[in-house]
Order: sequence, then structure tokens, then C-alpha cells
Amino acid sequence: SGNVSNPAPYSGAPVTASVWLQVSSGTQQLALTLAETGSSGHSALGLQTVTLTTVWQRFQVSGTTQSNLSLLQLQIGGFGSLTTGQSINIWGAQMELASTAGPYVATGGSPVTMGTALTNILTYSQQPTGQSWRNTYNISGVSNAVAAPDGSQTGYQATAAGGGGWLTN
Repeated sequence: SGNVSNPAPYSGAPVTASVWLQVSSGTQQLALTLAETGSSGHSALGLQTVTLTTVWQRFQVSGTTQSNLSLLQLQIGGFGSLTTGQSINIWGAQMELASTAGPYVATGGSPVTMGTALTNILTYSQQPTGQSWRNTYNISGVSNAVAAPDGSQTGYQATAAGGGGWLTN
């Protein structure tokens, strides 16, 4: 499954996941979940339903992790919120050890630190086709399909197929 690599050091810590989302037309309600598995089992550390519009918006979900963490992931969609044929645009996924989202920091294959702080522990933050996003279900996607909030052509367009879907890092 796709998740934060080696999440154990983040046990008992405040965590915030954030991501930029939009739709090409209309509006779309979508579930955004921060999921974890630890000493108390699997749970939604944070869950909210957000409303996407044609304007890029940054959404965040936060919580404090349980002890003995073995899984920590951001799930975009799920709970039937992204159904067959619906498309969303995604850019700039981030997870950090904080109670609120800080400035976005892009990652490749490794988490990014600034000074002594981990600023993004999600890898491949602009590439939902990257190996850390391998727990994607019923989604077909196109990399670099739309202009991102920073003006670069790095937005990812995800379309649900086969009864609905989600992306998980």
C-alpha cells in the first residue's frame, strides 16, 4: 500500500496533511482522509468532506497520531465521494509534523527537511504516479495535464473508473 515510509518516528505527534484540489467545471464534494494504523488499530486520524470548485484551493486535515505507528497516509477520495467518470485535479500533496499546514515544499523520492524540521514527509508530492502512490484504486490519471496553482504545467488529472476510486500516498 502507499504510505509514508517508516512512519514509526511520527508516533504520538501532531500531523497535518494538505493538498491543492480543483475541478474543471461545476463543484464536487470529496472526502479527504488522514489514515493511520498503530497500537489501537486502523483509524481515520482526520476526515473531512471538502467542496472543490474551478478555483484551486488548498485543503488540510490534521490530528495527533497514535503510538507504535505502522501506517500513515493521505487518502484523496473514497467513501463513494468520487464516482465513475468524475475527474478532479490534484497538485502539491504535503504531510508535516505540525498542527497546521505550512508553505508547500515539493518532494521527489525522499522527504524534505528545512533546517532541523521535516517539512514534507510525503514523497512524489507532485507525481501521483510515483511509487509512494501505489495504493490507488479505480483511478486513471494524466500527469502534467493542467496548470497548477504556481502556474507550472504539473497538475495531475484523476478520473474515477469502475464504480469510484481514490488516491492514497
